[in-house]
Amino acid sequence: MPPATPEESGGEASEERQSPAAKRRGVLSLGSIWRSLARDVALAGHGGRGELREAGLLEETVGLAGRLAKGEIEHFLDLLDRSLAAVELNANPELVLDLLLLSWPRPQGAASSTRPALASAVRRSREVTSHASGAVF
Repeated sequence: MPPATPEESGGEASEERQSPAAKRRGVLSLGSIWRSLARDVALAGHGGRGELREAGLLEETVGLAGRLAKGEIEHFLDLLDRSLAAVELNANPELVLDLLLLSWPRPQGAASSTRPALASAVRRSREVTSHASGAVF
């Protein structure tokens, strides 16, 4: 029996078929999107409004910035930059993606149990990454 096609197996290709370069491109692309969002949150947290790249998300961005601990988004931006640099130097993109997902700043007062939300976020991020790079993890 021939192996299942991506359509037959639920739309996802097997991991063996994805090149490491494609995975790195996907994580770097997603990281660029996250950097832009985190930058806006950091600017909003310091009173910036007109400088935000996503002006349509002003209300949500300002609200999120106000609920984060001081310096938390800046710490994440630093981690994001260092992690993406590591991916460019051949670090495992899937491990870096997992690290970044677990490190996203959480608003103060957020629910302590994030496992279901985290699993959903991992799936969505991998879908976004696969669309950005043409690869599926």
